[in-house]
Parts: sequence; structure tokens; C-alpha cells
Amino acid sequence: MVGTAEILEQIRPLVEELNAEERLTLIRSIAQMAFVQERTLPVEASGDEGADFMSAEQEAWYAKPESERALYRGQYIAIYRGTVVDSDNDRTVLLRRVRAHYRGIPIPILSGDETAIPEYRIRSPQLIRSSLTKTTEHIQ
Repeated sequence: MVGTAEILEQIRPLVEELNAEERLTLIRSIAQMAFVQERTLPVEASGDEGADFMSAEQEAWYAKPESERALYRGQYIAIYRGTVVDSDNDRTVLLRRVRAHYRGIPIPILSGDETAIPEYRIRSPQLIRSSLTKTTEHIQ
């Protein structure tokens, strides 16, 4: 089996004349070939399994070096198996393209501008009521 280093040495002369955008397109095409050959992820992941998969993909994105993530500033990205498989300035356009191509596979769409996984605080009126009831009982 040929290793990555050998493959890089073979293709280096072929890609030296390409600009950055053309190289990125080539990388995406290669990643897409791997996707077609290895389509082994849960086709219809749901519940905890789907949430775990999505979390792992997000963590893979934020674990990438800042220099790599900087390439996607101002864009939205679709990440699969830790690799950016598509990107676009328009989130809706990207979402439609990803849904058409990766039917049934959960693919997170992330903002290339974010530097960490966003945290959301969701407040529950139910919790507020129960703590008010306890406070009122304690006062009486």
C-alpha cells in the first residue's frame, strides 16, 4: 500500500501551479471520493447517537489549528468525519447542497467565524416557579 508521503511526492509537481482556491477544490474532490468509498456512518442517526456524532464533528472542527479554521472566516462550513466537505457564504444554500448530497447523514453546519463551541443558557420557567414556592414556604 502506498503511504501518504509517497502520494504527496507524486502529486506535488501536478498541483504546484494551482492557486489556493484550485487546491482547495482539489482537496474537496479527494475528500468526496473517500466519502463515496467509506459511507459507513449511521445513515439515519437519531437520538443520543446522532447528538454524539454531531458533538464529535463540532469538537473536531474546533480542535483544528486556528490557521486552518481561518481559511473559512466569513463562511459556513459543513464538516464530516472531521473534514470540511463544503462551504459557502450563504448558510441556506450550503444546507440545501449538503442535504441533497448527504441524505440522511447528520452533517453539522458551523460558522467559520466562531472560535469555540457556542454555549447557550436556556432558562426554564418551571425551575423559577419551584424555587419561588420553596422561598415562600421558607418565609412563612
